[in-house]
Amino acid sequence: MMVDSKLRLVIDPGHGGEDPGAVHAATGLREADVAVRIGHVLKAILDTHPEFEAALTREADRTVALKERTDLANARDAYLVSIHCNAAGDPLAHGTEVWCFAETEAGGGESTGHRMAQAIQGELVTLGLRDRGVKVIFDRREGKYVARELWVLRKTRRPAVLVECAFISNPEEAQFLGDDLGGFKERLAVAVFKGLRASLLGEPETKPIGKEVSV
Repeated sequence: MMVDSKLRLVIDPGHGGEDPGAVHAATGLREADVAVRIGHVLKAILDTHPEFEAALTREADRTVALKERTDLANARDAYLVSIHCNAAGDPLAHGTEVWCFAETEAGGGESTGHRMAQAIQGELVTLGLRDRGVKVIFDRREGKYVARELWVLRKTRRPAVLVECAFISNPEEAQFLGDDLGGFKERLAVAVFKGLRASLLGEPETKPIGKEVSV
């Protein structure tokens, strides 16, 4: 049970350690490394806002079991934001998408997870990424899973989202993701933060976020 008014978030940089995630064939750019950088920046932003209390499932390149990730979120009674990069056999595939458990709550009405996903997706596409939409893994009307049964969306008590920031298999998007000087990973983190703030607090970000992570 939460003992204060802070919104608790667990940021989950996908993969790590023995699991590099998707890897760009030509450059060797690893999804795990991109995700942890975005995760660090997102936590740094959240740490400057007293409304939030944030933790990372991993801070370095180490193996973290899926259960360990959701256990941390559940122990902290926290929302979970899992950070990933997409990949496809077709190098032309591109864009961004956000996954959540279901569009509606069990009792009706839009789910908090779907609201989070919509807000984050709305911010990500302002960066010029193709809008691949919000995806759900469970259809309440049909009462069944309709897509990948993603562990981090199924096993958290509070709402969770999984963000597929961009395609590491796409040459252009991989170039942006791998450029440590261009600031693209930082802009992705800012976009995720803005979506979280709008969906969980019902207000847009109006004050500067900081020179090192500004859009």
